[in-house]
Amino acid sequence: MKKNQVLTACLIGITASLAINARADDFAPPPWVRGDPRTTATEWEFATDAHIHTPPDGNTVPTIEGEFGTPDVSIYADPADDDPVWSNGDGDGQWASGADPIFMGFQIGNWEDTEPVKYLRIQVTYGGQAPSVSSINALHQTAPTVTIVPTGTTSFGAGQILFEYEIYPNPFFEIFDLEIPANSSVDQVVIDTISIPEPSTLVLAALGLLSLLGLRRGDRHSFENPTHIKEID
Repeated sequence: MKKNQVLTACLIGITASLAINARADDFAPPPWVRGDPRTTATEWEFATDAHIHTPPDGNTVPTIEGEFGTPDVSIYADPADDDPVWSNGDGDGQWASGADPIFMGFQIGNWEDTEPVKYLRIQVTYGGQAPSVSSINALHQTAPTVTIVPTGTTSFGAGQILFEYEIYPNPFFEIFDLEIPANSSVDQVVIDTISIPEPSTLVLAALGLLSLLGLRRGDRHSFENPTHIKEID
């Protein structure tokens, strides 16, 4: 192989690797289509310190807001004298703890609908010890109580973890805290929600299967009928 061909191949390989790394933070996207009715999606990359209140970034995952306010996060320490530390991390920003844990408090607004259940998925890319959801609350304007059921915590290799919840009835917004252990960091957080009419995990399983079949069909027939594929950046 000629020298210029080798160089081109190397450049293509580096570019592909960077592209994979850039999208690796969205490691467990939901089985539904982002942007469909009654869905929300939010991504924080912590690209700057932004006075520890960082707006959704939207580079990997498009920000899709509900009707009850812009998604918000506050980053704080407990005790307060061990402040969170922002740095470039692996190049796109991160918040790190010192000798004590730090916390990230999230508020996610939803759609005003009457569906009986909401699914909440929280993806976290981290360094050091895995974070945990230390508290979670949901508020409904008319229901006297809101039930929150953890449905899974899944590790996707080193530095990637997914938290899943079912919430009854669909709340107008929820608030939760991520606890980042001492000497650890968070690089990115991606949050997806959907409110649906049937409170059954079988619905999500069916959505995932249909999504997979649709992608495979799109791979085979994308040139015949490109409308089979809906690309989400």
